[in-house]
Parts: sequence; C-alpha cells; structure tokens
Amino acid sequence: MCEPELSGTPTSVAEAPKRSEQRREVRLELDALRKEWRKVRTTLTLTEPKSVRSSRSIRMPQIVIAALKTHRKAQLEERLAAGGEWEDSGLVFTLAAGGPLEPRKVTREFHALLPAADLPAVRFHDLRHTAATLLLAQGVDPRTIMETLGHSQIRLTLSTYSHVLLRFRNQPQRN
Repeated sequence: MCEPELSGTPTSVAEAPKRSEQRREVRLELDALRKEWRKVRTTLTLTEPKSVRSSRSIRMPQIVIAALKTHRKAQLEERLAAGGEWEDSGLVFTLAAGGPLEPRKVTREFHALLPAADLPAVRFHDLRHTAATLLLAQGVDPRTIMETLGHSQIRLTLSTYSHVLLRFRNQPQRN
C-alpha cells in the first residue's frame, strides 16, 4: 500500500488547490491506483479444490461429449497456430493462446447471448440451478444430483431444491 507523504503534499483531490498542478498530480496518482486496484481485483488464482471429494468424475450426455470433442479439436488448432506463445494452462476453456478466460468477459458475452436465444436475463451461476432443476424434472435421484453439483451433504441439495421436488411430486404422472 502507498503511504501518504507527510511533507504537506495533498493526498486527496479535495485537499489540492483548484485548477493547480498539485490537483492534476493527485488525480493522475488516483487514476494509476484505480487501474492497479482493477488489475489486482481481477487477477485469477487457481487453487486446489476445497476437499478430496471436490475432484470428481461426472457423467455427461452424449451431446455434451460431442461438443467437448469439437471444442478440443478447435483448441488444438489454436495451439498449433499460437506456436511457442501457447500457455498450457490445463484448462478446458481458454483464450486463443491458452491462458485463462477473464471471468467478467465471459459473463458479458453470456449476457449478450441471452436475447439472441430468446432467454430471460439470468446470472451465469443460475445455469447450475437450471441444470439441477432439469435433472430433477427428468427423475434423476437427488444423490446423483448432489454428487454432480459437488455438494458435501444430501441435506444441502434437498433443502436447496425442495421446492422443485414438491412441484414435481404434486404433478400428475405422464405415461
């Protein structure tokens, strides 16, 4: 952190005389600090999973597997095009040079796609809840959903999605 100088130099725009060189300098310093703060705030840190159970295999429908294979082929082509510039991050979804995606950019692009798909505005994280709800609607047992979502206890899954379970339980069975 920057320590303010004690030599009588203004440390805020309000302290500097209006339309002065000091005021311009304080503003430049503040702008530089804001840029640095944004960089720190958006720095990605890859960490180990919370628990041993967090590293897990999940079953995926064939359509997802096919889409991931297509994505992998395109990514290998990007890797060849990048040559020595490729960053081997070990991630499935990356920038063209292999580095991690910027989360805010992913969110912005996701929100831009929603109207084109005639979908309501939702948070990116809501996709997780949608997946769980669709699995429940298909009759997948809550324990399997718990393992897919990575919940540590069935109680969390049941309490989070109990309203969905009740809604499906109250609907007449279709043959």
